[in-house]
Amino acid sequence: MKHIAGLAGLLHDMGKYTGEFKAYLEQAVAHPDRPPRRGSVDHSTAGGKVAV
Repeated sequence: MKHIAGLAGLLHDMGKYTGEFKAYLEQAVAHPDRPPRRGSVDHSTAGGKVAV
């Protein structure tokens, strides 16, 4: 079960390795007074696409 959970975590985070997510993080760090809307970048769907 621990291997399945580990794989699920990796798949869930695959979308964090995109330019879009990187830009989201950079915006949040550069402008903490007006960060991007939380959840505005989908990072969890990419792993689902790989799994299918």
